[in-house]
This record gives sequence, C-alpha cells and structure tokens, in this order.
Amino acid sequence: MLTLAVDTSAVPLAVALVDDDAVLAEWTEAAQMRHAEALVPAIARLFVEGGRDQRELGRIVVARGPGSYTGIRLGVTAAKAIAYALRIPLHGISSLAALALAVPPGTPGWIVPLVDARRGRAYAAVYRWRGAALETVEAEHVAEIVSLAARLAERVEGADAPVFVVGYPAVPEGEALRAALGSRAVIVPSSFALPRAARLVWLVDQGFGEAVNAESDDLEALAAFAPAYLQKSEPERRLEDRVYEPGNDRARRAAVRSDAADGGRRRP
Repeated sequence: MLTLAVDTSAVPLAVALVDDDAVLAEWTEAAQMRHAEALVPAIARLFVEGGRDQRELGRIVVARGPGSYTGIRLGVTAAKAIAYALRIPLHGISSLAALALAVPPGTPGWIVPLVDARRGRAYAAVYRWRGAALETVEAEHVAEIVSLAARLAERVEGADAPVFVVGYPAVPEGEALRAALGSRAVIVPSSFALPRAARLVWLVDQGFGEAVNAESDDLEALAAFAPAYLQKSEPERRLEDRVYEPGNDRARRAAVRSDAADGGRRRP
C-alpha cells in the first residue's frame, strides 16, 4: 500500500513515501524549523522522486506528538486535510515510539526516548525489544528528569542490560540519567536519533497508533483527531494562572475565547 508519512514534531522536518516495505523517497531537513513553508513542497518532491501520483495514496501516517506545539499542529492539520481530500485512512503515531526505533530490533535493554518539555522535564516513554516486536514498558508521559532517572535506576537494578537514551535534539538534563544509571546508560548519538518518517509506517504495520478512516465520511471522527500535546503550552499555563487571579475578568474572557477556538476541547 502506498503510504505518505509526515513528522513535524521536532526541529527536523521528515517526510517519506513508502510502498509496502519499499521506501520510494525520503527526505529529512534538520537545519532549521521552517515547517510551515517547507512541508507542502517536501511532499510534492516525494511524489516526483518516487515516480508516483498522489491519487495512488492508500493511507497517510503522521507523528502526532509529543514535541513542538506548532510543529505537531501543522503536521496533523496537513495530514487531516490530505486524508479528507483523498478519502483515505489517517494514522497517528507517537513521536516517542518513532524515536525508539533509533535502536535496532532485537537489541537487548531498555529504550528511553526523550523530548525536552522544559523546566527540568521531558516527554518520555520506555520501550524494549521482544525479538522483532517493540514492546511498550511505560506509556508516554511528562516526567521530571530527576525522578525519571531514579525510577529507571530502580527498574534496571540487578539487570545486566543497557538503557538507551534517545533524543533529538538531546535533552539538556539528560546527563542526570547517565549519572543515575552509570555504565548502563548509552546516550544514542544524534546522527542515529535523527527522526525518519519511514519509521512511522513500520510502527503502523506493527499495530501502533490510532486510526481514523476518512473513507467512511465520518467527519466528526476526523475532526476529533488531535495532536498528543501531553501538557498545555507555556502561554496557556500563564493564561490559566491569570484566570484565577481575583478580579481578573479580562483573563477569564480570553480563556473562554481560547477554549472556543480549540473546538471547546481542552488539550491534555
């Protein structure tokens, strides 16, 4: 099945065109975050280089987060638009699961993908390989780096297996994990951790993620397909703090407008 994969959840823009197991074309731009202007030309370039027509697409796969709020929103919106226009299934995959694939199948040990969430926190999950199958040990969540390091050290105590820490870019506080885990910590180099959109397709084929079938004209389900932010953005948190200030009616009105603009749904 011809599949378009899009990952805009981090600084690199990653897109791929995959037919079954064959990667027809793939492109990653890691120099700067300019997804808004680069995404559509990048997708068009895939079909030219892959020698295929967009009308041949059988499905689209998108990294739905966590990661950059603006980047995720852009990628998910574009994927929804394409799925609706072509009436094809849309699949959403965790950005953290995609990062975990920087460690090859069958490698023993734990895999901890990290995305910087600022203020000493990270979006994190824990995976491990069971042969050629990727197993979720801890689902994606927001964690304090220090507490995550302590929890991982307790989990692997007595085990003779490495802990692979995967991040692109590297999480600033990631060294706390190395300190807590000692020689068992393996910091995966950035050249290996660079996001690759083709990995999203493999994860879908392994049963990961959430799917919406746009063929059924279920516009409500497609509209409800949303990014996995995991936490509110910094501006949202600041606004929320102001809402509860006594007498701050202006902030409360702004919060109502923000909620309405988001379809009445609060982001997780």
